[in-house]
This record gives sequence, C-alpha cells and structure tokens, in this order.
Amino acid sequence: MTDPRTLLVFAPTRRAASETFIRANLRGLPFRVHAYFGDER
Repeated sequence: MTDPRTLLVFAPTRRAASETFIRANLRGLPFRVHAYFGDER
C-alpha cells in the first residue's frame, strides 16, 4: 500500500528570497510534496 500523505504548497514567486529556503526544506520531508510557485508554468 502506498503512503497517502501529501503536502501541497503554493508559494507566491520563485524570485522571493525565501524560495531557496522553501525548496531546500521541502526536499527533506518524508512524504510526497507538490509545490507550485506563482510565476512557474
């Protein structure tokens, strides 16, 4: 059975100073992550 835990993240822009921090910390999480940044397509 697959692990159903998933985190959905909406961030305003990838040009924000916090973008690198957000991406680095999302990679270390033990479950599936879907991250969407406002200026990405």
